[in-house]
Amino acid sequence: MKCAFCGFEFDATQADASCASCGIGKRCGLVKCPRCHYETPAESAADRKKSMDSPMTPECSLTEWPLGVKARIARINTADRNALRKMIAMGALPPAEILIHKKFPSYVLDIGNGRFTIDKELAALIFVV
Repeated sequence: MKCAFCGFEFDATQADASCASCGIGKRCGLVKCPRCHYETPAESAADRKKSMDSPMTPECSLTEWPLGVKARIARINTADRNALRKMIAMGALPPAEILIHKKFPSYVLDIGNGRFTIDKELAALIFVV
């Protein structure tokens, strides 16, 4: 499995170990990333087959994405807790839609119903498709 938030790849045994302390157990249907603890719904067999059949769209950094074209956040590539907190506060989490209005002097983005300004270093951590 691959975490949609931080991009960390892990197997089901690692996910089960990180859920061991939870009172609900495996009945909740969520998978918790052992690195960042982001929870996502477990992927069903039908979803896995569908993702294998469809061609992969190459993801790129937000700094490489063109202006005025909507994108979907694929992952956040950082282990920096402060950067992750900023992303969470803006709602810049997978699979949110994002639109770039300006790139200079800072990035002006629409994420959901909000408009945000971030620097180039933070924009380079967001990968979109």
